[in-house]
Amino acid sequence: MTLVVPDNPFWTFSIQLYAKPGVAPACLALQERHGLDVNIVLYCAWLGAQRGVRVNIDDVTRIIESVRPWSEDVVVRLRVIRTAMKGDARGAPQAFSDGLRNDIKRSELDAERIEQHILFTQSWSDAPGATRSAFVARENVQAYLKYLGIRPDSNDEFHVGSILGGLDS
Repeated sequence: MTLVVPDNPFWTFSIQLYAKPGVAPACLALQERHGLDVNIVLYCAWLGAQRGVRVNIDDVTRIIESVRPWSEDVVVRLRVIRTAMKGDARGAPQAFSDGLRNDIKRSELDAERIEQHILFTQSWSDAPGATRSAFVARENVQAYLKYLGIRPDSNDEFHVGSILGGLDS
């Protein structure tokens, strides 16, 4: 069965940014280190870089709550299953386990796309006269980290810089 989720500018932005050198490893490092949601990092960046929207802690709360059930109940659970199967067939023939793991990986990506659709359909308007920039994107990502109680160290700053550096390339 083929997933039918309409394309939207946020999904296109995310795919393009994630493909830039260093962005995917930086996103995954922050996810593994702090358990943050990469889709929310990308959404905060997109809002700032493409829409000129600045978010505050209340906005971040609304953003997180809009996807929390889907993210926790679907995306994260698929990721946990997929990573548990990495290198461990769990007693099944390796070829079968690898095939199922690849299917789960595709399903996880589909689930992430649905999460991004949920985020995209929120009622955000372009900020009138606002500057669409990596600077606003950085402020938004920092608001998300602050909401999570993360005090970024030099490694975190490097990863955030790698992600946002992809905006300029």
